[in-house]
This record gives sequence, structure tokens and C-alpha cells, in this order.
Amino acid sequence: MKEKIGRALLSFFVIMLCCTLVARGADSVNMAKVQTSAYKTGTLKHSFSGTGSLKTRERTFQFLPEGQKVSSLFRKPGASVEMGEPLVQLDQDYLADQIQDQRRAVEKLQLQIKQQRLNGQTPARLPATAQAELSLESAREARNKAREDLWAAQEAYQNFLDNPPKAPVPETDASGGGTTNQPQIPSPDTDTEGPSSPPQDPPSGSGSDEGGPSSPPQDPPSGSDTVNDDSVTQPPPEDTDIDGDETSPLPQNPPPGSDTVNDETTTQPPCPDTDTGASPQALAPFVAPHSVPRMATGALGDSDADQIEQKKQELQQQMDLAQSQLDAAQEAYDQAKKNYRLAEQEEANTQSNEAVQAQSSRLSVQGMQLDLEELQEELAKLEAIQNAGGLVMADTSGILESIGTSEGALTTGTEPIILASKELEACGLIPPEEIGRLSAGDQVDVLFSGSAKPIPLTVERLETDGQGSLFWYAPLDNNNALTGTPFSYDFNQVSSSTYEQVIPLSALYEGNGSTYVLVAELRSGILGESYTAVRVDVNLLEKDMQNAAIQTSLGRDAKIITQSNKYVKEGDRVRLNN
Repeated sequence: MKEKIGRALLSFFVIMLCCTLVARGADSVNMAKVQTSAYKTGTLKHSFSGTGSLKTRERTFQFLPEGQKVSSLFRKPGASVEMGEPLVQLDQDYLADQIQDQRRAVEKLQLQIKQQRLNGQTPARLPATAQAELSLESAREARNKAREDLWAAQEAYQNFLDNPPKAPVPETDASGGGTTNQPQIPSPDTDTEGPSSPPQDPPSGSGSDEGGPSSPPQDPPSGSDTVNDDSVTQPPPEDTDIDGDETSPLPQNPPPGSDTVNDETTTQPPCPDTDTGASPQALAPFVAPHSVPRMATGALGDSDADQIEQKKQELQQQMDLAQSQLDAAQEAYDQAKKNYRLAEQEEANTQSNEAVQAQSSRLSVQGMQLDLEELQEELAKLEAIQNAGGLVMADTSGILESIGTSEGALTTGTEPIILASKELEACGLIPPEEIGRLSAGDQVDVLFSGSAKPIPLTVERLETDGQGSLFWYAPLDNNNALTGTPFSYDFNQVSSSTYEQVIPLSALYEGNGSTYVLVAELRSGILGESYTAVRVDVNLLEKDMQNAAIQTSLGRDAKIITQSNKYVKEGDRVRLNN
């Protein structure tokens, strides 16, 4: 029985050993085999290659004149030319026609400028105020004449009142018996500057101051001071209206409230009137006083009294007529002043418009003068081409690359003539992913087609073309080379910095914006201790085509996974294959 139990236990352990060996064998078959290495100190080496071709070192561009007809071409592209050598012949007959047309255009524009200057001159004209000024002067004279007529009518009327008809002086007729009472009617032109004759005593029976039937004395106009029986009129001061014409004063009606001393009144001097556009108060119709100075009229007959009254009415009518004529003359004068002011404004507007027109004409002349200068410059260019015989010369020596025209074509002024210098330079294209690696002063190895040994060249400058591609240029000392010869180049550069942690580029992983490496670490498991891939983030400093410089906290004995026979991710068990 014991033997059976012993054999059973032995069989169990044998089976367990076999299973363990089988499991370990299967696990070893499925586990990734990796190679590891530690980081090391070193430098990086940048290198890339590309292609290029030879180009001329300098290129000169010159353009054919605009609007010319090409007669013939003297050189073909690729030919070597010297400075001043003719390249293109222009049609001289076509050029002569253009010069003639240009001269006519210049002459025509010169005539237009002269005409514009004449149009800008202000024409001679009569001022707008001339007729209005004559009308105003005529109205002023008419008004002054009407004033004088009114003064004369008022003066005649006043003289008639101040010097009424006197009682007749008894005269003996030829028969020697009786006397005649012939009333004397004063003339309206009687001079009244001196004192009037004292009134005669009325004849008996005609009334007296004691109660006779004589006419009662009328109150003199209020405001007049009566000193004696004589009416004295003071000369009024002269007045001046707003237009500067002097007018003589008119006699005024005595103001109300005058004091009466005796039977006769003294007329106060009138106030000067100021012409303000309306009829002055001084020219109001003269109102006769309520009564005439007391006089002995009893001796006059009825027919004589009627004649006196009729004369008085005639003088009153003459004064009223003179007043109405003055009013009409004043109204015409006011209207003439308004017309004159309107004419002044019209004249000011006309002068302003003439100034604007003159300024506009001057500006037009300036613009036409600029056009004339442009035409004259174009004419000078055409005449210079004609003087050169219609030949287009080379501006510099070199190789003729191209002429942008053909025989018989009309030029537009944009056809280039490209002259390349005889000095050549290498031009290589930098791959887009390597932009920033190469800079001026770096060295490239150029290998021309058919050559066995590369030629080292030093990069002189970097330039971009219209498509955004970057090119390097390096001078070439080879006079036997030809423009357009292709070549290939290699660029190798060792970094100037030495890095402490340099790993193979295959050990570096990038994803999700981070950079990391996988490190094999020994860990315990069900089947015992084994290596497991552990992720460690690093900071990438620089890299080249083979290595990368990193910054990390790993020690020098860290086993950084560099290669694997299977895809390895974080947490996978791996087996070292160093």
C-alpha cells in the first residue's frame, strides 16, 4: 500500500513538472523578445540629400519700349553678347509715324491750354449796380425837387397868413371928392423875412375890441411863443438822410400848447427830419392855423374877402399837391434804394462766381500742363529711339538667356530681355521636412552627373521662390561648366552640443502630444520573476536620422527597449534577447 502511494505521488510530481515545463515553453513562445540598451553620451549628426542645377550668378533684365514694331532680332538665346551690342531692330517707319502723331498731340494740347487760359479770364462787363445807381440818383434828385416845391408852397402859404391884405388907404379920386376903399391882396412872392406892417385900426362901424362885430381872434398854435405882432420864423437846421444827401428843412406846424401873448403868433423852428426810408414828419401836409392874424377887414368888401379866401384855398391846394408829389418821390426813392441793395448783392454774387470760375480754370490748366509734360516725355523717348537708329542695345555683357518677343510683333513694354552673367553658381532644393537644418555657411557635397568624386561647396545664401520652396545657393569656380547642368548633393552636420542622454531613435515613442520610452523591469508573477515593459515619459531635446537626445530621470543601468520581435505595449511581459 505504501508503495502504491509512493508511486502515485511520484507520478503526480512528474506530471506537474511536465506541465510546468510545457507552460513555461508556451509562455516563452508567446513572450516578445526585446533588445535593450542604456543611454549614452554623444552628439547628433544631421544629414539629408537633394538635387539641384547650375544657374548664372547674376541676371540682368531690360524691357523693350512700348508700342513698337519689331523688325528683326540680331542674337538668339544662349549667345554671348557684349555691352552695347545691338539685340533688336525696331521698324523705323512705324516709329516715324508715332513721332509725328505724338508731336500733333503735344501741339493740340498746347492750344487747348491757351484756350482754357482765355476762358478763365474775367470778361469786361458793366457792374450790376451801374443802372441801379443811376436810378437811385435820379430818385434822390426827384425827391429833393419835391421837397423844394413843398417848401416853396408852404412858404407861400405861410407868407400869405403872416401878411394878410391890409385895410385900403383912402385916396382922393380925380374929381377931388371921395375916397376909394380898394383892398390890396398881397402877392404870394412877398418877402416876409422882415417884420410885417402893424395892423391898421379898423374903420368906424366895422367893429372894435370893445364889442364890435369884428372877428374874434383865434388862439395861436399851442407851443408858439408870441412876443410881438410880427411872426418871426427861425431858419431850421439842415438834415442828412442815410444816403448822405442833404435836405433843407420844411416849416412845421406849431406844436400844440404854445403860449399866446397878443393877436399874432411866432412860428417855432421845425425839428430836423432824418430820412429813414419813410416819409418824414417834417413833410406832413401843412395845416393852416385856426385864424389869421387879426386885421381890419371890415373895410373890405364881400368880393375882396372872397378873393382872399380863394387865394388861400389855391395856396392850400398847391401845398397839398406838393406834399403828395413828395410822398410819391419818397416812395420811388425808397424803392430805388432797395433796388440798389439788390444790385449790390447781385454784383457780389457775380464777383464770387467769377472768382470760382477763374480758380476752376487755373486748376484745369494745371492738369492739362501735367498731361502736356507726360506727352513731351513720351515724345522725347521716341525721338531718342529714332536717334539711335531704332536699335535696342545690350545693357551689360553676358549670355543672352531669352528675348520675350519675335519678329513682326508689336511690343507692350513688358517683354524682357534676360542677360545672364558668365559666373555660375549651384542651386539646390532643400526638402520641406529639412527646412531649418541648413543655413548660410554650411557645407554641402555636390556630385555632378558623370563625375566620380563630389565637390564640397559652401552655402552663400538661402532664397525662396514664388511657390514657397526654399533653395540654397553656392558659388562655383568652374569656367567650363554650363548653365542648367544637374547635380545631387548630400548634407552632413554634427551638432555643436554634446548630450548626456542619447538613445537610438527606434527606442523613442511619440503619441498624444507626449514622448516616452519603454523600459524592461524585473517583476514577480505566478510563473516567477519576469521582465515587464514599463512606460517612462522623456523630454525630447533634438534628434537626427538615427539617434535622439532626451532628458529623463532614468539611471544609467536602465534597460531601455530599443528593438522587439513583436509589438510591445506598456505592461507586457518581455524576454531579453541581448
